[in-house]
Amino acid sequence: MSVGHLDSIEPPIAADGKPFVLPNSFPGEVLLTFTGASDGVTRFGGDIFGLQVVGAGTATQTLVFNDGIFLAGGHVDWDGGSWGSYIQLDMTAPASSTKAPASPGQGDCNKAPTGLGFNIIVPAAGDGAYDLDVVTPIPSTDDETNAQTGYWNYSEPWVGKGVVSPGVPGNSKYNLFDIPLALAHFTKLHLFLETGQRNMVAPAIKPKWVLPEWQMKVTVVNTDAAKTLRVAWDILLARRKST
Repeated sequence: MSVGHLDSIEPPIAADGKPFVLPNSFPGEVLLTFTGASDGVTRFGGDIFGLQVVGAGTATQTLVFNDGIFLAGGHVDWDGGSWGSYIQLDMTAPASSTKAPASPGQGDCNKAPTGLGFNIIVPAAGDGAYDLDVVTPIPSTDDETNAQTGYWNYSEPWVGKGVVSPGVPGNSKYNLFDIPLALAHFTKLHLFLETGQRNMVAPAIKPKWVLPEWQMKVTVVNTDAAKTLRVAWDILLARRKST
């Protein structure tokens, strides 16, 4: 093999002759990025990821991004840990809201009771009791069968928030609800060591697609009144290349 002739390089193979393969679940149009800050007016222009709790108590931080992202993992550092102290990461979807239409009885949606103490918002053909206000799409796709049971479509742009539009009732990808919903619980990490760190990036995993309407909430709990618990973290994500 001569330097400069990369087409002659043989891929690495195992002892049985099979090539080593590392699956990549990210689309080709995105860039992998480690970030220790959420978005603000600009990408990564928001708050730095970190929380401090002086004495026994709890602190929270909400992470938001201006565009859809692929979430793949992260890394946590802390000091002041103690038995029972922990950090937790959850994904939530804020409630979708409605407003009174400009002309009564001519709105673009209605609310239907789910029987669980909240309503599902369904499209109306210009004869609804409400108009959509601030919306948060919730996937209705069954991961096992890929069946879609929702009422709304969502444009899912690479950059910025998308547009919700009426879909085929009971056969569309998204739903809207009038309460906030928990979408995922990523970790509850016990910080019982005084000082420590934890890498939570696993190779060859399928990343989580996160819509810009959703929020990640980090909770830090300190159980020791005599200590100050400080926690900082970063996350591995992929997002569309900047233009």
